[in-house]
Amino acid sequence: MKTKFHESHSQDEPHVLKHTVKKPVYQEVHEVILPRRQITQEIKPVLEDIQTLVARKSYGGGDALGGGAGGAYGG
Repeated sequence: MKTKFHESHSQDEPHVLKHTVKKPVYQEVHEVILPRRQITQEIKPVLEDIQTLVARKSYGGGDALGGGAGGAYGG
């Protein structure tokens, strides 16, 4: 009996896997502007000019209705 032997060769086309990815990048900017004002007030003490007037006894006489000085203040 004669042995039969067959040999064959084949070559397949290469498998090409192509994968395309689109990744959109979004940038969202939310800007809040907060105006700010700083006021500094300085309260200084009151500058006072105090004048004290002292009544002097009049030396014009002892009469209630007058006298030499007429009951006036002063010096």
